[in-house]
Amino acid sequence: MITEKNSSYLFIGNVTKGANTNVKNLPNGAVAVIDAATGNILTSAISDSTKAIKIAMRTSKGALITSPVFTLGDVVSKSAVASASLDTQQVSFLGATAVDNVTGMGTITAGKTYTVNVVMHNLGLINTTPEVKFGAYKALTTDAFDFVTGLKDSFDRQLNNPYPMITVDRVSNGTRTAFGANVTVTNGSTKASLASGTAPTSGYVKLKGVLYKVVSGSGANFYLDRSYTGASETIDASGSNSGTYASITQFGLRFTAVRQSFDPYTDAIEGQLLRFDIVSEDLSVSEYKATAATPSITDGARVAYLEKYSQFLHRQPVVSSVPLSRLQTEADPTKSYKLSHLEIAGEVLGSITIGAKYATATNITIAVESSLSEGITTVLGIS
Repeated sequence: MITEKNSSYLFIGNVTKGANTNVKNLPNGAVAVIDAATGNILTSAISDSTKAIKIAMRTSKGALITSPVFTLGDVVSKSAVASASLDTQQVSFLGATAVDNVTGMGTITAGKTYTVNVVMHNLGLINTTPEVKFGAYKALTTDAFDFVTGLKDSFDRQLNNPYPMITVDRVSNGTRTAFGANVTVTNGSTKASLASGTAPTSGYVKLKGVLYKVVSGSGANFYLDRSYTGASETIDASGSNSGTYASITQFGLRFTAVRQSFDPYTDAIEGQLLRFDIVSEDLSVSEYKATAATPSITDGARVAYLEKYSQFLHRQPVVSSVPLSRLQTEADPTKSYKLSHLEIAGEVLGSITIGAKYATATNITIAVESSLSEGITTVLGIS
């Protein structure tokens, strides 16, 4: 039994404990279940429900933090979220429902100015007022590629100021011819390189479903009319949404929310996940929301927020006037974590007057970076 009242602990592992067998050798950034008497790191399932154990974490700066001593017999409930993921960002389309299902932007009238508004919610603002950005383009001709490119360029200026909010990409239908080799691309660059063979020198290409116009090519390299917006990688030539494209008749736009940076000290978790609506009185097509913005409890930003919150529950923070002391920050808001949770029986408080008894619980959450296999659930018997 833990005698603290209504306390919460969060232990974070960003580094593997490795083959170390005792808490004194626990690496910085690692977490483990240890024998309370010997300090030995436990790696197999605990069979004795009366065995005294603790959760231990060594911070990135080398400080050792442990939970109060408890036994598995004290555990009221236990659970785990073993599948870790980041928040899902919103994806919407105009003139399409997917990168491979493009129906077009409707009839384009030469000489008409088109305005498309993006109404953004939850942008980390200090109030609930939506922020509105817009893309505008005056159609000089009825060319559909020029039209979506003009809107994209306008949105790129608006939606990246003062920081990236939404990425806008062009999409299209058309007949695909696979690349002859894998293609290496770099985020923010206009250069693409084939692993072998001769690169295209003109026409259209799709890279992971996004449309680009080839402005030139030399040897295995070809150059795009706009910077590549995806992650830097080598694209498999067999991918169904990458290759050269001909016979294009329809163009559209894809809008993808950009993951926002998060500081657990200054930001509210409610403003972390961007949501938006696309509206226009000038277009005959409407927004199609392909992917909804969905929070994940295993997202590093939420773990970081819980870390800050928990420090007010299990101890009073040390505060100095100059300089202001900062709380512990081990959680990485850019990563995802596998979570294990224990609710441990607390001290029973009784009332002599009415004979009522009240029990408070201690909550322990162990967050392990998603790429690590530390066996925490095995040791604690969490299925």
